[in-house]
Amino acid sequence: MTAPRALPAALLVILALPAGAARADNFVEVAGGIMAPIGDDQWTNYVDSGPKLAARVGGMRQRAGAMLSVDWTPLAANDMGFGNAVDISSHRFRILVSAIAEHRIGDKVSASLRVGGGLDIARVSVHTNIFGITSDNSDTDTGLGVEAAGGLWFDAGTIQIGGELALPISFHDDGADNNIDLESYTSVDFDLMFGVRFLSR
Repeated sequence: MTAPRALPAALLVILALPAGAARADNFVEVAGGIMAPIGDDQWTNYVDSGPKLAARVGGMRQRAGAMLSVDWTPLAANDMGFGNAVDISSHRFRILVSAIAEHRIGDKVSASLRVGGGLDIARVSVHTNIFGITSDNSDTDTGLGVEAAGGLWFDAGTIQIGGELALPISFHDDGADNNIDLESYTSVDFDLMFGVRFLSR
């Protein structure tokens, strides 16, 4: 089995594990927050800080497990000095499979760590209107995405409320033959996210 197929398969196995001698907790999580670009120059010159939304599903067994996450960032793209003559719409989607671990701190607090990888998908649409002459172009580029994050989660019955600090990284090498040349770049962000986990306890 190839690595891209093995990662989702491993997640499904963990989610399907029965609760035996050790308790198994499955969860669904929704999260939102802000992303701030910190590297490289190509990325930080093009993108400003903005909101980020995420949905995640995972399973824990003996404080270790796996998670599948999907997130969306409507990128605040630079107009490259053209002002109202250029309208840029940019979005980034990430699909990641991560290994996760938790450590209990007291009765109602858990510290979490997750590390994963997957796809980072950038979508850009550009509308130009210069002296009445208009044009529309768009481009989609898929790169490698990796991410590490740590957070704190507070128990509240069958849910957990918490927050994370994350470091998403992506690697893109868009070809010059596409409608929009996104050029090669490596994005590094700093994310501050807050979420709610719905547990299967």
